[in-house]
Amino acid sequence: MTAAPTPPEMKDAVLAVVANDHEWTARSLESILVPEGYRVLRAGTGYEAVRLIRDTSPDLIILDLQMPDIGGPDVCRALQEGPGFDPTVPILVTTAGTAGRATRLEAFQAGAWDFFYQPIDRDTLMAKLKVYLKARLATRNLKRGVLVNDRTGLYNAGGLSRRGAEIASEARRRGEPVACVVLRTTPAAEDEPLTEIEADVVDGQVATVLHQQGRRADAAGHLGPWEFGVVAPRLREGGVQSMVSRFDSTLQQLGPNVRLRAGFCVAEGDEVVPTDVLDMLTRAGHAAREASPAQPVRAL
Repeated sequence: MTAAPTPPEMKDAVLAVVANDHEWTARSLESILVPEGYRVLRAGTGYEAVRLIRDTSPDLIILDLQMPDIGGPDVCRALQEGPGFDPTVPILVTTAGTAGRATRLEAFQAGAWDFFYQPIDRDTLMAKLKVYLKARLATRNLKRGVLVNDRTGLYNAGGLSRRGAEIASEARRRGEPVACVVLRTTPAAEDEPLTEIEADVVDGQVATVLHQQGRRADAAGHLGPWEFGVVAPRLREGGVQSMVSRFDSTLQQLGPNVRLRAGFCVAEGDEVVPTDVLDMLTRAGHAAREASPAQPVRAL
């Protein structure tokens, strides 16, 4: 889940997409990255890479110069020209063949950060990635002060509204539904309210659940005390039910004596209007106040 798009502060948080139609080369790159804690998704063609990158929002992209359909520079251009691409994501282009100055320049002009010849030197690659991902982290930290709740690491209300509008815009372009869900935590025993300190602990535990259990394509926000929001593409009513049930079950396993109540809105087709996300979250919040634990209520 793109809770706030959390930068990779730990190696095991880094998701890399490797696009290469040569099995041996792809495995070679994977053998370098995985032992360092990276998670790797692979694509065999350029168009497959574009779809995978848009669906998963990786932290690192490694593209082969030539693939069966479109090559690395064309993938770079498709990503840069498409909506919602994060320009802080490092893109590397690799080749097993020869590449002159004009070829390398084309890759850089298309948006590549670096160009590697195969076989790739492990130490050089990891040293450069450390620098690139550190720069990505610094850029994200600048944004966090404006769009992110520092305590939970989730978007604040303004950040969720902005990111939600981007998600809705992409969903409308692709003809997909988008759901806006508001989660409210309430004591399991309503006659035993939590103390302020207990409530702060619960907020942190809910944030942990959203970070760990949410989809990468979703955006999650901390809207206020005891209230959280999720904007989720490709999710209809049944998916909302499953998501809330999963979050509620996981939260109970963490120990706090609370339950999640949820309200939601779903828009499809022409109903998906990016500027409506804030209104959808507001209506979902009102519905959440009327909901029973783990039984989401669809807003009118």
